[in-house]
Amino acid sequence: MPAGVGYAGTVVVLHGQGDSESGDTVAEGVGFDAQAAARRFVAVYPDGRGGAFAAGHCCGRQPTRADDVRFVVRLAGLVARRYRVDARRTFATGFSNGAFLAYRLACQQSHLFLGIASVAGTQVLRRCRPRQPVSVLHIHGRDDHPMRFAGGILGRPWIPGALEVTALWRTRNGCRDGATATLRGPGLLVRRTTGCRHLSRVQLAALERFGHAWPGAPGTYGAPSAYDATDEIGRFFGELRRRPG
Repeated sequence: MPAGVGYAGTVVVLHGQGDSESGDTVAEGVGFDAQAAARRFVAVYPDGRGGAFAAGHCCGRQPTRADDVRFVVRLAGLVARRYRVDARRTFATGFSNGAFLAYRLACQQSHLFLGIASVAGTQVLRRCRPRQPVSVLHIHGRDDHPMRFAGGILGRPWIPGALEVTALWRTRNGCRDGATATLRGPGLLVRRTTGCRHLSRVQLAALERFGHAWPGAPGTYGAPSAYDATDEIGRFFGELRRRPG
């Protein structure tokens, strides 16, 4: 994108874990560029060291010495300055290991990230004390065996599942009781919570008979689904408003 145009926000898209994983693979695998163009976002696809990000206390061969939080924060700042992006509208989304890092950014950089979206992941950081509310969209297949919907992945019972992690963020965001609407469709449950501090929200999309993949994505990350995760993430980020003050 040409410098100096001005954009509505930055979306950091984080790849999963694997020897061949990179920013290019997730860019091709989820098709977010079209969403970015339609919503005037700048989408950026960083590479994790050795095909993974240091995201917390899980899983496999994470590069423990890498300070990926600092790396992503500096990258987002560079993008905001170069393309005249509204720095108050910075978002992160990721798949699996990339989703772990998105949650870590929400926990540790809540002043910067207005919202995150997790696909086939969860929060694997033990200590999470965000200073400000962060909107969360959590997308998870009920038949995801590597990243179990119920939590406790890879023998770590303390790692929360989809229902638990969204409940934790409703509490962190100060969402009002009774502000949750549950919608059901064929093979899909969507639970939306609004009425949270600083205009934040928490949303869960639970897909029946769906495994470890990005719903509806056109590339290698994807699997057929009536639920288009890329479209929903773009819409979710596009609807979020800057915090008051």
